[in-house]
Amino acid sequence: MPIRDKFKYIGVMSMGLFSSFRGNNDYSKENHIAQLQSLKENQPSEYWVFMGKKDFLYKTVTPLNELYKEVGLRYTYKEDDGRHDWYSWRKYLTEFLPVLFK
Repeated sequence: MPIRDKFKYIGVMSMGLFSSFRGNNDYSKENHIAQLQSLKENQPSEYWVFMGKKDFLYKTVTPLNELYKEVGLRYTYKEDDGRHDWYSWRKYLTEFLPVLFK
């Protein structure tokens, strides 16, 4: 069973397109779009992306957001002044966890 069939709530913290950060030559925009379209078919109840402006991955979230919009994936994007650290993730969790228990 694909992962998209297992999770109805997804909270992503401090993440962008890794290919642009790590220089991954195996990255294919077409394959990524196919994965996102597959996820869109079984749209999660909630899909949130949290990112801090001081996170070292911050520059990779813009292409990720553009790709999500291109595919038409419904998601919530939250941005703050946080870093790539536990303090920021705890803050994001306090905002996301109540959504799981509505």
